[in-house]
Amino acid sequence: MQTSLPSETPSAVEPGSVDDSRREWIRRAILIVVPLVVYLNSLNGAFLFDDWIMLENYQTRDLSLANLFSSARNRPIAYLSFAMNFATCGEDPWSYHIVNVTIHLLAGLLLYGIIRRTLLLPSVPISENTRTQAAWLAFAIALLWLLHPLQTSAVTYIVQRMESLMALFFLLTLYLVLRGANSAASIGWYSAACVTAFLGMGTKQVMIAAPLVILAFDRNFLAMFWKEILRRRGIVYACFIGMMIYGSYQVWPSLFSSEKTELASAGFSLKSISKWEYFRSQPGVILHYLRLVFWPDPLVFDYGWPVATIREAIIPGLIVSAMFVASIACLFVRPAIGFLGISFFLILAPTSSFMPIQDLAFEHRMYLPLAIVLTLVVLAVWKVGQWSVQKGKLEAATVPVVLTGLLVCIALIFSIRTISRNNDYATPVRMWETVVETAPHHVRAHYQLGLRLEETDAVGAERAENLRRAKECYQQAIALDPDYIRAHTNLGRINLITQDYPEAIRHYQKAVELAPYLTFCHVNIGQSYLRQDLDARAIPWFEKALEHSEKESEIRDASYFRGIIAMRAENFETARTYLERSSSIGDPQTDTLFNLAKTYMALEKKEQAAQTFAAFLKQSSPGDPKAQAAMKWLYDNSYAHLIPEFTR
Repeated sequence: MQTSLPSETPSAVEPGSVDDSRREWIRRAILIVVPLVVYLNSLNGAFLFDDWIMLENYQTRDLSLANLFSSARNRPIAYLSFAMNFATCGEDPWSYHIVNVTIHLLAGLLLYGIIRRTLLLPSVPISENTRTQAAWLAFAIALLWLLHPLQTSAVTYIVQRMESLMALFFLLTLYLVLRGANSAASIGWYSAACVTAFLGMGTKQVMIAAPLVILAFDRNFLAMFWKEILRRRGIVYACFIGMMIYGSYQVWPSLFSSEKTELASAGFSLKSISKWEYFRSQPGVILHYLRLVFWPDPLVFDYGWPVATIREAIIPGLIVSAMFVASIACLFVRPAIGFLGISFFLILAPTSSFMPIQDLAFEHRMYLPLAIVLTLVVLAVWKVGQWSVQKGKLEAATVPVVLTGLLVCIALIFSIRTISRNNDYATPVRMWETVVETAPHHVRAHYQLGLRLEETDAVGAERAENLRRAKECYQQAIALDPDYIRAHTNLGRINLITQDYPEAIRHYQKAVELAPYLTFCHVNIGQSYLRQDLDARAIPWFEKALEHSEKESEIRDASYFRGIIAMRAENFETARTYLERSSSIGDPQTDTLFNLAKTYMALEKKEQAAQTFAAFLKQSSPGDPKAQAAMKWLYDNSYAHLIPEFTR
């Protein structure tokens, strides 16, 4: 990368020269090609966790304008991008990954442009020697930001495009304001900035911080007085305020609802965590984020970060408070550093302050703040290099070589770690195994690993092994949280599959005890008793399901099993009632039709039995013993003409 770092002599490369232009294109090419190569293996990543919620959302499957501007949604631009993906490539993950990587590369180029142009501003208090290295410093910051392993949570995790796309609009808005401030034709730049601010607000509401950050940038680097800002860009900021109101309006109902609910994932309506619990936990989370900047290992897909006790919150709280106060103080004595510090807190504020969110920590929240930390670090390292020259510890010609070598080494380390992290996204099982390993206290991690093991396509011994491992995962989840309903229901299902009926009943009954509305548990408890020939104990559970369930599939299954019990008791009239009800819901099941036909036979309703057997045969394979029995009955009773042609 020697071509990227000019000589120490300011006159070595004149701005605007052919050599300077060539170096500029080389730097931009590196910022595209190197991260692209590093993220190539991310294209093999699977849909994970909330990816499926996004994919199954009606908003992802509808490109209409009515859907785009629906009042029921608060991230229309993000969902529009997903809808475009779905419309072109359906459920192929690679196309979603390509878009995510492209967004990341564009954001990196914008970051490079913003830092380079800012360092060239006369108002930035840096030495002329440093100013001549503006392009190299911006290049170093942008390259490290693009390659940093922490970014995988917003790039390789598909649904977190919401974060990276918002950051792209955030950076683009700042870039447009910067260009407008230094352009004679500023109205075009400012108009475009208002558009990108709107798009950012429609992507993710963290964009609310953008106008404040841009205002701080404006006051520190573009304008000497507040009156100058008002005179030159007052209309722009009025537009930005309108965008902030729009962004707040979109999330206001969910964030400020007075009704506590289990369904909320963010806002003051959360039942699981209060604003005070969330607030006191965030200093520890922020310090953890900062630690990952310098040592990005281990990276955790889903932390399950525990609420900090008051004692646990004291030291992190003091450290983060000191950082915040220092940032404010620097605004008066070191405005550039103060701007970076305040911007860090402003961008994190929507997700890392007092507004409760279901999950206390997620790595994608550091996507944009990471740029601020890296800017401080790179500029500090450069300052150390300049200080070493002044003190005679290094030759001036040595500094470029040392810093370029350091950049290459760090970029290589980041690249290797990012490639390795992308591999964790290859399958859901692999990802959740890493989460269980790094966050063994997290109940949801054990549950999700069990669920993904169950869903893995496998047969025979491999399938049995996956079920065994899934069972262990659910048991561990229950050991951590005895009232974890989903783990109980899934354990019930596995035990039902493996014919351990008493255990299936135990877990389903625990789930019903915790959540009586889970009527499918009633059906499965009844099945478990039925398979043990305990018909009398099964009947009440099927009756409960029929009385309380509103789902057609549950009513259909409960009616079928209740009809089978009646057949066993030779109460054929009752059996007919239940089996007819089951067969009338959706597409009738083959077993239902076969047993309904047998019930008609027992009731000597030959015509109805013949019609039902014929319907059964249309759905059956000719080699099925039940199909053979049905055809024999139809032949013996002179109904051969009802047998489907393909079955004959």
